[in-house]
Amino acid sequence: MQHYEVKRLGAFATGLARAELVVLSGTKVKELRCDVTAEQQIWIEALKREKNRVEKIHKKSRDEGKKSSAQFLPERVPQPWVWSRSGPGHLSDFDDAFLLSVTDFDYDLDDQDFVQFLKDAAQLHICRARSSTYWHLLQTKSVSFEEFGGHPELQFAQEYQGKRHRYSEGEMYGLWRIFLRTRVYLQGAYDSYRKRQTEAPTVSVELKVV
Repeated sequence: MQHYEVKRLGAFATGLARAELVVLSGTKVKELRCDVTAEQQIWIEALKREKNRVEKIHKKSRDEGKKSSAQFLPERVPQPWVWSRSGPGHLSDFDDAFLLSVTDFDYDLDDQDFVQFLKDAAQLHICRARSSTYWHLLQTKSVSFEEFGGHPELQFAQEYQGKRHRYSEGEMYGLWRIFLRTRVYLQGAYDSYRKRQTEAPTVSVELKVV
């Protein structure tokens, strides 16, 4: 079993996104609350996918009467980086299910120092106006596509030549995908912001993907 260091900073996650943590003393626990970053939550999902991929290779080889040499090697799975001062555009490389693996958020847009952090990085605009429905939904943290699309304010584009375009369902889904990436990006930004404030202690764990 591989050993990993999990930094105590970032969003709370219960059970670490369907992963099982085993304390180094050997005591197994079904649930462990531990501070983990958005990157680590996505990384755990990446580990699970790689494990499933290797298992499918083994099964195919067995069905064909062959022996597979494929190995599940966690160290080959890169840990993603969701915070960048250039903005959240790079998150388009991840599919929706990958980003949905980040289920716990603790960023706070009422934290004026964090808002200033985003402003200094020229990224505050992704949250839109402070009084807007979009800003409020970002604070809500957990928002489904149905809830997002149910807000009249979000269903129309800005007025242009006296008219306001009403988004189609497909366009609304595209806006929700942007919203999803914005939340994950903000959590990554908040992790980075808090890390700069103080270097938190480290918790040593053994990670077993289940």
